[in-house]
Amino acid sequence: MKTPDDSSSKRPVDDMVTAKETKKRRDRMSFGVLPVKLPVELYDFTVAAVKLRRRLKEENLENPELIECVLSAEEGIRVYSNVFKNWDLPRKWEYDPDIAATLVDNGSLVRLEYKDTKAYARWITPRRVPKTSGVPLSEEEKVIWQRFIESDKDTPALRSINLDDQRMKQSKSIELDDPMVDLIGNFAVNTYNEAYRMVVNEKVEKRIKCIEYLKLSYIKMKRYYFYLMMTALEKGKKGLYEIKVVFEDPYGDCCSRRLSRFHLIGPAPLPPEIAMAEIWLSSSSSIPLPRLEEGSSSDEDEDDTGCVGGSDTGMFQREKGASCTGYDFVTPHGLEGFDGP
Repeated sequence: MKTPDDSSSKRPVDDMVTAKETKKRRDRMSFGVLPVKLPVELYDFTVAAVKLRRRLKEENLENPELIECVLSAEEGIRVYSNVFKNWDLPRKWEYDPDIAATLVDNGSLVRLEYKDTKAYARWITPRRVPKTSGVPLSEEEKVIWQRFIESDKDTPALRSINLDDQRMKQSKSIELDDPMVDLIGNFAVNTYNEAYRMVVNEKVEKRIKCIEYLKLSYIKMKRYYFYLMMTALEKGKKGLYEIKVVFEDPYGDCCSRRLSRFHLIGPAPLPPEIAMAEIWLSSSSSIPLPRLEEGSSSDEDEDDTGCVGGSDTGMFQREKGASCTGYDFVTPHGLEGFDGP
């Protein structure tokens, strides 16, 4: 008869949890500091997970309902740990079931009420959020925009667009010597740099410096959607960037624009020419939403250390393995797919 401690016995929970992990554990939840203070939600999920794992071992290793309960509790730990990282938890904090059981057993786990957390203090304190939407045009820019609208009056506005049919085939290109290229490019670069300075590091005035515009195209609907490809310098590294800018109320007196996406695709140039970038643009389903917890930690920028982006700022840390560590901008308060084609 197999016992829970038998090395030959299957441990469904461990197998399933391990299968979901995508990186090697490099740190443990205690970090050698006792007692371990956990915010109330994280504390409750941790204690529940420990008790459920123990019950699973004692009663029935093959109980599917208990397995699901363990996985749910540990998913709650993952979600809430991401909320409190950089505030009440170290940046590389990671849950470990064995250490958690030890801490619960010896009473070294302390329940920290939410009102006593640093995260709570952060949310009740007014936070500066970069101005990336509703940005009006200057008088000079209004002249350029009106000329563009006049020249584009014969282009029919699309009522809908099928992303499966490669949206870029339904877009129109703009010559690189057109003033609209500078209008779109300058706005995007300046807005991104200001957002980076405000959210990440106030000492950095110009994180991105444009080198060359490669292609500008647009889709005309109720709004105008512009897509700009450019090469730029970031931390001395030349990269290829894809930018999306949306013009609201394009025919009214209150025409404004917003930065929808500022994304590093990879090192420049990408052979052949920018064909790969055009393929990348052709399907919104190929655009992953960057997640803060997947950012590089060992090769992180010194000036990015300790910064927290998120849905309210639009600044998301790039995934590990990016050609340049740093932050991409994605429309705040929503996924890219809800921001037009």
